[in-house]
Amino acid sequence: MPRASRFAVAPLVLGLFAVAGSGTAQEGPGEVDAEASPLAPFDRLIGTWAAGSTVQTFEWGVGRLVVRARSTLVDGDASRLVSEGIFLQDQLRGEVRGYFAAIDMPVAYFEYSARWEGDTLVANLTTTAPEGGAVRYVERWQLLGNERFLWTLHENAAADAPAIMSAEFVRVPPPGAQMPDDGGAGANRDRDAATIERSNPKAPPPGGARR
Repeated sequence: MPRASRFAVAPLVLGLFAVAGSGTAQEGPGEVDAEASPLAPFDRLIGTWAAGSTVQTFEWGVGRLVVRARSTLVDGDASRLVSEGIFLQDQLRGEVRGYFAAIDMPVAYFEYSARWEGDTLVANLTTTAPEGGAVRYVERWQLLGNERFLWTLHENAAADAPAIMSAEFVRVPPPGAQMPDDGGAGANRDRDAATIERSNPKAPPPGGARR
C-alpha cells in the first residue's frame, strides 16, 4: 500500500470506532433487546443449572449475539472447569453453531449445528477425541417450564432413537449466591432431580460436562 494511502486509512478506522461508540453509548453490556437476537430462544437457558455433580452455566455475550457456556464438576467445596465454549448465529450458514473445548475427557472438542423446535434445542453434535477421530451424535435439550430441562443424547436423528445418555437439570442459584432457607426442600430436589444414565461411556453430556 502506498505510504499516503496507508495513513489515509487511519481517519476512516477512527471514524468507525466513533460511530460504534455513539451507537452503544446509551446501552450497557447485555442491554440489547433479546428479541432482536437470532439467539433469542436461548434466553430461557440463561442462568445456572445442576444435575448431580455437573453444573452448567449459560450467559449472554456481546450484544446478545453470543451465548457463553461452561461446565463445571463440583465435589464438595471444590469445583473444576471441564469445558467451555460459545453458541452463535452463523450468518453464512444461517444456523446456530456451537464450539466447545474440554479437558480430562475422552472428547477434546465439540461442534454443534443446532436449531430450536418449540421448547427443544435439537443439535447435531460432532465430537473429536484428543488423538483425532470424529463421532457424531444428536442432542436434545427439552425445556420443562422455566426451572428444569431434560438433556438426552442419541446416536442418530430418528424420532424414535433411544437416548444413550440423559440428565434432568434443575435451575440453581449461581455460585456464591445466598441460598434461601427452603426447609430442606432443596436437599430433596438435588437428590431427586438429576439422574444420569450411562450406557455409552464415550458419549459426552451437554457441552462437554460429565459427572
